Amino acid sequence: MTGDTLEPISATSDSENLLTPTQKISKEDFKIIKVIGRGTFGKVFMVKKKDNNLVYAMKVLKKQQVASRNLRIKT
Repeated sequence: MTGDTLEPISATSDSENLLTPTQKISKEDFKIIKVIGRGTFGKVFMVKKKDNNLVYAMKVLKKQQVASRNLRIKT
C-alpha cells in the first residue's frame, strides 16, 4: 500500500453486531479498500465501514453463478 495504516481486523466479542434486525446495511455503507480474493462466484473485498472506520471483509457473489450452480447440484 502507499503508506496508509489500517486498523487490525479482530473477531472479539466487543465487535459490532452487523446483523441487528432493525438496522439495514448496504454496500454503500462501506468504502472499498482493496480486493483480497477472487473466485468463481465473486470477489472478497477489504472494506471500511463509513460510520465507525472499522475494517471488515465483504464477500460479493455473482447471483447468477450461484443460482445456476445450485440448480445443477439439486438435479
